[in-house]
Amino acid sequence: MRRIVFPAAACLAAFAVACGGDSASPSVTASPPPAVSATAAPAETSTPSPAASPASPEPTAEATQAAPTQPPATQAPTLEPASPAAASPTSQPGPPVTLAVSAFNLSFDRETISVPANSRVTVNFSNNDTSVDHDFGVSIPFVPHTATCAGPCTASINFDSGPPGVYTFQCSIHAEMVGRFTVG
Repeated sequence: MRRIVFPAAACLAAFAVACGGDSASPSVTASPPPAVSATAAPAETSTPSPAASPASPEPTAEATQAAPTQPPATQAPTLEPASPAAASPTSQPGPPVTLAVSAFNLSFDRETISVPANSRVTVNFSNNDTSVDHDFGVSIPFVPHTATCAGPCTASINFDSGPPGVYTFQCSIHAEMVGRFTVG
């Protein structure tokens, strides 16, 4: 949206002429412009061409040119509470993936896990170490670990794999229980 700004004297003179008064002694006083919110986008201004008459405050051709399209201030981007690993709008979602991972003798049953990009992943974790606490987690940001439990027990997590990358999976209690988690 463009805003046309005219000198105050020209506006008062045009107002006085339109109302039948004398342009030299207008009876109207100018008030300050309304306050602009800090979140509003700054308005572009233009000045009338020198050929513009004070009595006809019509915009010039320069002032009526189309302004570049800008979104209104009320349509500012919003932050979604979704995981940053969530699929981007242009990416195609991958198939859902369900994995079974188990722990025994302070190690996982595998060293690597691979899943497609932008897939909904479910990990069903089984702790087979009797009376030993374990959990399962992936280093993808905002992906929680399963609940910690003393074996034998089971727990699950669900998350979006997000874009391609290489991460780790691990037990947060035992640093030696770690593997490679590849999103591709």
